[in-house]
Amino acid sequence: PAPKPPSSLRSAMGRMADALAKMRTPEVMAAKAEMMESILSLAPAPKPNAGKLTAQVFQEPFFKNLKGEGMIFKIPFWSDYHTKYFIGGKKGVGTGRPIVHACLLIGCVGYTLEYLSHLQYLGHGRKHAHADGEAAH
Repeated sequence: PAPKPPSSLRSAMGRMADALAKMRTPEVMAAKAEMMESILSLAPAPKPNAGKLTAQVFQEPFFKNLKGEGMIFKIPFWSDYHTKYFIGGKKGVGTGRPIVHACLLIGCVGYTLEYLSHLQYLGHGRKHAHADGEAAH
């Protein structure tokens, strides 16, 4: 048989069970339901044309791109990329690889910019070497 927990733990568990039982009495549950109904009654009623407005919002270019219907997806590379990584191809399950691809792209672009901006400082050694009449290293 499994060892019994210490008596202090058993009494704490019993107190927790009693507190939960007090919270779930029919009277308390009815009071909570009334409170939720009063909160919901304060909410504004939905407008009759809310469905049309929602449909118009989902026609925005941002949502079209999320669904894979935007202009960029007419380019074969992007449509294949979207199908392979976001939709998941034949499996139907997307992956997290686009996040890794975005991080690598940002890293490569940042490294390239840092490298190109650092090249302007590499000529200092050459300038001093020629000033003394020595060959540059």
